[in-house]
Amino acid sequence: IVETCVNDIGFTDDSSWTVVAEISIKLRCFMAVSMDVKLWQMSGGLLTLDTRITDEICLNGCSGKGTCVGFGRCNCNAGYGGRDCSVLTTSPPVIGGTLHSSLCDSTERDCTMVYLYGKNIFRNSQLTCHVTEVETNRQYTVPAVFMTFAIVSCELNSTISVKVSVSNNGAVKSNELDQYIYNSRCEQCQLQNALSPSCQARSDSCLIDGVCYEKGQIF
Repeated sequence: IVETCVNDIGFTDDSSWTVVAEISIKLRCFMAVSMDVKLWQMSGGLLTLDTRITDEICLNGCSGKGTCVGFGRCNCNAGYGGRDCSVLTTSPPVIGGTLHSSLCDSTERDCTMVYLYGKNIFRNSQLTCHVTEVETNRQYTVPAVFMTFAIVSCELNSTISVKVSVSNNGAVKSNELDQYIYNSRCEQCQLQNALSPSCQARSDSCLIDGVCYEKGQIF
């Protein structure tokens, strides 16, 4: 399990695989101890495993804010969420950055997909991305796709530069992150710092009906 975890992190550069490995190890231990009849006890007229064992199956013992219902799943108390019930549902997520650069060339990848990582994110039906278009200041909301306990994706409505935040409940928002989108056929852009890019129009391209063409390109 440990070797597989190390390989997964190496291939994806995503440390959240450690959580998967931890749960897998705990489940193997659970299967082993559940075969020991000395560890079972009567509770409410039912024969169950000692709660000191079952509580350890779930991540962080559900943080004392929920009940471990087996196989690594927490049933969180009201007001708490997340894989280990450690997230207050009224607290905003904290977004640390994007999986890709905040500067996106629309000729190289799909810039309508933004992948954000952070903390205080939990899977629920109200998980949303809140988008503000930089040029027009138009605002809209799209569903956030929960990928891991630390990563969500947002699908934008267009390929223009935006500010994006995330909310667990559709109302209380995280900090905003910028996603700058450009077309390298039209302009050359570089991130001068973590906040804003520096862009210059290319002299060997032209704009026709809103579409950029390079010199010699047939249209």
